[in-house]
Amino acid sequence: MARTFKWAKDAYESYEHSYGVMAMTDSLVDRLCNENKTLRGEVNEMKNQIAELQRGAESEAATFDPTVPVSEAPGELTRIHDTLRQELNSFLARENWEEAAEIQRCIMMVLDSLNIGQPLERGARIRLYQQLGDRLEHVADRQRVSNEALIAERFQRYANELRENAFAE
Repeated sequence: MARTFKWAKDAYESYEHSYGVMAMTDSLVDRLCNENKTLRGEVNEMKNQIAELQRGAESEAATFDPTVPVSEAPGELTRIHDTLRQELNSFLARENWEEAAEIQRCIMMVLDSLNIGQPLERGARIRLYQQLGDRLEHVADRQRVSNEALIAERFQRYANELRENAFAE
């Protein structure tokens, strides 16, 4: 009798466990369905908002804002920035990470100066050009050590031009 009772007890516990797992599974399925319905509702609501915005944009009267003249020639800092970006891409393509990081620091200096406003005050301009010249000369020196004479010459030329232009009016 005890053996039958133990078997029945095990069967009941197994059933209870299965029922619990099934109930938990049903609960998860219900929750996922509800979340899916909620997401569908949110997506539909966003579509409606976009449609309303588009209808509102279509009904606005045209404005006649004055056109802002675009400078034909880029400023000197913009040309320096563009040159440094090309050199950065060149170093990245050659996987020369140290030099790329140095050029990136130079680019950040130029961008910081561009954010101050144009034209730069004389003192700020002199400091920027001197600092850029110093950094680019270090790049040239490292390129000479790496037996990259053409690259070193180019960076030395950049450094010299920056230093010459630092005091130009």
